[in-house]
This record gives sequence, C-alpha cells and structure tokens, in this order.
Amino acid sequence: MATDQFPSLEPAFTVRLYPGKDYNIGGILNGEMLSAFPVTSGKVTSEPGFEIPLDAEVVMGSDMARTAPTQTHTHIDVSAILRQVSMEIFQARFVPLICLPDRNNDGALLSYKYTGLVEVDEALVAILTGDPKAKSTSFGKALSHVTFETGSESLKELGMSLFVGSARFVIEDGVFSIETKFRPAPVLEPDEIETWRLVCLRIFEALSVGVLLVHIWFCILVPAFPYLKQFKTTDKGPEFTLDGRHIIGGLVALCADGFLNCYQYIFMWNSYSINIGVWAKFLPFHNHASSSRYAESLLWGPPMYVYFCAGFGIVGSKMAMPLRVRFPQLSNAGILMIVWCIEFVLDFIIENLAIRITHGYGFAKTYRPLTLFPEKIYQFPIYESIFIASLGSWA
Repeated sequence: MATDQFPSLEPAFTVRLYPGKDYNIGGILNGEMLSAFPVTSGKVTSEPGFEIPLDAEVVMGSDMARTAPTQTHTHIDVSAILRQVSMEIFQARFVPLICLPDRNNDGALLSYKYTGLVEVDEALVAILTGDPKAKSTSFGKALSHVTFETGSESLKELGMSLFVGSARFVIEDGVFSIETKFRPAPVLEPDEIETWRLVCLRIFEALSVGVLLVHIWFCILVPAFPYLKQFKTTDKGPEFTLDGRHIIGGLVALCADGFLNCYQYIFMWNSYSINIGVWAKFLPFHNHASSSRYAESLLWGPPMYVYFCAGFGIVGSKMAMPLRVRFPQLSNAGILMIVWCIEFVLDFIIENLAIRITHGYGFAKTYRPLTLFPEKIYQFPIYESIFIASLGSWA
C-alpha cells in the first residue's frame, strides 16, 4: 500500500498536568509497584486548526502509576475533572475563520481519562527521585491515549473520539510537570500549499531579507565603520545613529507576536515559511499551559519589524522635507498628518497583499468593529495600519 493511503494525524490538544507529591503504596499482589500522584493543576488546550475548541483547566485529578516488576516500564492511569474556561474564536488552518459564540464559556465539566505506557530510563528516574540535576525528557518514550466524557452539548463530539499521543516529563524552575501533545486519528488529505503561492512566499522572504540587509548596511555598519561608505580611509569616527538603534529595537521586538499569543491565539503563521518555531515559552510571564507551537517566520518576520518600524521612520523623514517645500504654510502637525496618511495606505497595501497572496500569516483573533473582511482567512484589523503609521511617522 502506498504511504499516502495510510491514515494521517493532526494536532488536537496540548495537555500540561502538574502532579503533587507521590504516595508510594508499595508492592501489590502481581508484583507491580503502585504509586499515586494527585494532579494539583493543569490545562487542556486545543491546537490551532483542530475542529473542537477546548480551553479547560483541571479541577481535580489523580495519576496511578504501576511500575512493572522488571522496572523497565510504568503504566499510568490518569483520571481528572476538567472545567471549560473560555474560547471565543477558533482558527482552522487555511480555511475561513469561524467566529463562534461564547457557547463554551459556560464552565462545562468534562471527565478526562488518560492511560499510557512510559519507558523507565535514567532521565525519568532522576525526575521521580528529585535529583537537582534532572532535566526535561524528550517525546517518544511515553505513549498514551485519552478519552473524554461530558454532558455539554457543544463538546459532546469529544466523547465520540479516541485520541493518541506522545508525552514527556518537563522540569521548569524545579517544578515537575507532564506535557502531552495528542493526535487524533482521522483520515486527512495531505496539507499542501499551491505551488504559485509557495513561490510567492519564497519571493516575499527573499525580498524581506534583502530589505533587512540594506537597513543593516546603511544604518548600522556604514555609520559604525565609515570606511565602508566609499571603501576609502576617512577621519570620521564611528557612530551609533538613531536609525541604527531603531533597527536593533525592531530585531529585539520581533518576539512580540509570539508573546502576545501567550494567553490567546491572536496571530497565526504558515508553517511553510522557513522557521525554527517560536521562543515565546522562554519569555518571562509566558503561560506554560498555553500552546507555543507556532511557525513564526525566520526570514520575513524579523525584517518586517525593521522596515515597518525603522524603515517607515526613515521614509517619513525623507518625505517630510519635500512636503515642507511644497506646502510651506503647513505646521509640523500638518506635515506629520500627511506622512501618517501615506504610511497608513502603504502598510495597508503591503500587509493585505502579503496575507492574501502568500498566506504567510494572518490575524486569528481581532476586534470585530475595527476588522475588515471579518470571518475570512485574510481578515484584517484596521488598527494594525493605524499602529504602524503612528510608529513610522512619529519615530
């Protein structure tokens, strides 16, 4: 059978459970070692693109761990009660956004059962014994399946599905938790992007990198090393210009989108973009119960922060001078307003073309009264262009 005829999987949930101190019950009749862990807290969050929106917290739970007499494997059996907390908008990957009523924000309760098999190795033993040198384990050594039961009409589809997944044990600031990324088992078509759209995405990435390099060359390297301007020795000393500082600031600020996704899924990215994931989970104040599996672009993401921040500031300054000559009667505020309007239009055109043509990114959650083309994959918050124009004209 051809491999493309096999069933495929899609991401469904990320689950993070925080167990408390274990109760070692000891050896039982079949020779297994039985331990019980209270599950003190945790969260179950549906992945972007999964059809059933779920954002639930653990109310109570327990994990019964049975280690085989060979001490090579442990069977785990988790039972917990979940409470749905919120879900206002759900994004399906590369299909129109579905704006859902707040029908699941009703405190619905769910029964959550998780059984699995864990390979016992040195890394896991170090965690369970409280070794201060213990480190997080990797996926692949803990397999599991999950079932849900609920009386909520909006979530009953969960009870008709079986989820399989891979788990790992996580150490964060000395706190031990279990993280599981589940995969349901529907038969799905391959996730493909049109060739022309992929070519446009690569062109967009190349152009963005080119613009970034031009900014770095003329605003950072040339002022810092005056010799590079004409490749001739000069008496001029090195400078760190305001434009150069804006560029550095833009490169630092590129983590903002992922960080804003800490609690709500606001920005979405196309995994066909060249990326290394997102580092939001390593930033302060990140909610580790939330998903951080995003494909923020490595090639157009950082440049976009630079040319929309520093670049628009430079362009605005260049536009202001001929405007003063053409309209000498205008005040500084009038000149800035003209520059602001021009940059507003430029951002609106650039971003909408990028979103519609490349599908490189999009706005998963927006404020509807200020959103153009709502409930579409290319829905666009008009305040995005307002912010960019304000930053560029006043920088």
